[in-house]
Amino acid sequence: MPITSDDIVIRISDGRKSDIDALAGLEQLCFSVPWSWEAIAGEITKNPSSRFYLAEAEGDIIGCVSCWLLPPYECQIGNVAVAPGYRRRGIATRLMGAVIKDTEALGIMDMTLEVRASNLAAQALYAGLGFESEGIRKGYYQGKEDAVIMWRREKLAERKPL
Repeated sequence: MPITSDDIVIRISDGRKSDIDALAGLEQLCFSVPWSWEAIAGEITKNPSSRFYLAEAEGDIIGCVSCWLLPPYECQIGNVAVAPGYRRRGIATRLMGAVIKDTEALGIMDMTLEVRASNLAAQALYAGLGFESEGIRKGYYQGKEDAVIMWRREKLAERKPL
């Protein structure tokens, strides 16, 4: 029976050691220059600012957003990954929605990320979630491809006092 989006569970986690192998495998599937097993392990075991939003289907991690929560006002998105066989099902949108909801509940209103200049689909996804392009990092990806810097910001006048 095919998996539907209703069968996919979103889990918010500081990451568990038991997730490292699956996350490293997902990175290998999704990126030409994936994070290493050691980098993921370091995020999970040594970085208190790191958080993972995981999409699971039938017990397997099929999508992930990694980020760093930098209170009081900023969240830096690291990677957004969805396994190839699960793309175009709204999983990245659901994961990013969970990040936005969770960070806003924590009082963090500004989010930023870098995305390949050639990845127009991802840029459209982020724009649909309120991110705007605010700059370019020349040669960010292996010195060859530019990154578009995108921000989702709350207006300073609307900020809640700490």
